[in-house]
Amino acid sequence: MQLEKHDIALVILAYVYESQIVLTFMLLTIKKKHLIGKTNYSCNITRQIAERPVLQIREEIASVQTAVVETVLDGDTFRLNTGETVRLAEVDAPEAGSPNYVKALERLKQLIEEKVILLDQRTVDTNGRIVADVWVGSLYVNDEMHRFLSLL
Repeated sequence: MQLEKHDIALVILAYVYESQIVLTFMLLTIKKKHLIGKTNYSCNITRQIAERPVLQIREEIASVQTAVVETVLDGDTFRLNTGETVRLAEVDAPEAGSPNYVKALERLKQLIEEKVILLDQRTVDTNGRIVADVWVGSLYVNDEMHRFLSLL
C-alpha cells in the first residue's frame, strides 16, 4: 500500500459552554486544497480528571469550511457569499413579527455579518439550509446566540 501526501492543519478552539471551558482540537486532513477528513479531540478543563477522561476522542468526517457571511436573514439564519443559506444548530431565535426578533437579528449581524467564519456542517434541513456550528475566530457563535436569547 502506498501512502499519499496530505497537508495537515491543526485548529485549536477554546469556548465556554454551560459555564465550562471546553478545548477542541481539530486535525484537518487536506488533499489538493479540499478537506477530506477531520478528527476532533475535546476536553472539558473545568471538571476533575476523575469525572471523565482527559481527552474524549472521536473521529468523524464532516464538511468543515471557511466562508464569508453575506447577510443575516434572522436571529439564527444567514446567507453566505456563495448563495448557500445556513441555520445555526440548536439555536431557536424569534421569528419575524415576534417580540425580540429585531434584537436577535441585530445581535447575529454584530457577530457575523460580512465576516469570515468557520462552518462545521451537521446536516441539511428540510428547507435546504445547512445546519451548522459556526465560529468567528475563537467565538462559538451558536453558544453566544443561545446565551443572548436566554437573556431576552
